Amino acid sequence: MKVFKKMDIAIIIILLGISIIPNVAFYFINNRNYNVLTAVITVEGKEYKSLEIDNKKEEEILVKVDHGFNKIKIKDGNVTMIEADCRDEVCLRTSAISKPGQTIVCLPHKLVVEIKGEVKDKEDEPILSY
Repeated sequence: MKVFKKMDIAIIIILLGISIIPNVAFYFINNRNYNVLTAVITVEGKEYKSLEIDNKKEEEILVKVDHGFNKIKIKDGNVTMIEADCRDEVCLRTSAISKPGQTIVCLPHKLVVEIKGEVKDKEDEPILSY
């Protein structure tokens, strides 16, 4: 039976430490306090509409495409697909989104709703955008 040497243990500890770095970085990036959240709606790769998400307002957006429609609701800081006339209706079964990077996709209508976030300083200059 082979016994680990001191150098083997040191290398294992260093590699474990390095493997944790991406997890810590992603944790801090995803838990950043964005002060401006925007729902960006794109149809066939082109921006259709961009809406600032506010916890105080409620809004419904009807997106009509050549072969159907989707209805999107913004309420309490969440974005939800509430109605669509596509065949599979996968987009309707997607849960509400509220954090930067989250998306709702309707493939038959080529529609994507994505949350984007910005951290702005006092002079309204974006210092971080996702």
